[in-house]
Amino acid sequence: MRALAIFLVGASLVLGLPQPSQGATQQVAVRDNRFDPQETRIDPGDTVVWVNQGARVHNVTSDERGQFSSGNMQPGDTYQRRFDEEGYYFYFCSLHGARGQVGMWGVIIVGNPPPLEDGDGDKDARPKLVVPDDFPTIQKAVNAAKPGSTVVIKPGVYKTAVTVQTDR
Repeated sequence: MRALAIFLVGASLVLGLPQPSQGATQQVAVRDNRFDPQETRIDPGDTVVWVNQGARVHNVTSDERGQFSSGNMQPGDTYQRRFDEEGYYFYFCSLHGARGQVGMWGVIIVGNPPPLEDGDGDKDARPKLVVPDDFPTIQKAVNAAKPGSTVVIKPGVYKTAVTVQTDR
């Protein structure tokens, strides 16, 4: 039995049987004066790889001090970071931009975070509506949504038609 167990473990390594998922990878090109794309959406556990495709030195610096920073990247250099927590991660190039979406900046949106606060600091009145946690059907969530709401549909089978009506 012991020999069979050792054989099976060895065979799984040689045959390359599926290993646990390590998340997807999304690339952001660091170009002269912009990040491309400027907004990147990923799932928790995914990794973003920034590649300096510009002719100048750039960096990737989080708006939130100390959260992440690439240091200076020469043309062709890369920097990567895994994002495990849902949220908005704003960043900029400190050589060609500034905190607060000034100049050369970008944002990583992880998962389906709630809407950002508006300019007055009040929570946006357009909440995230989750099916089936908040509403049992997609249609009920759509009916409750206000302009700008986010309707998040968790994995599952939903056998229904959905009608979306707007003023336009």
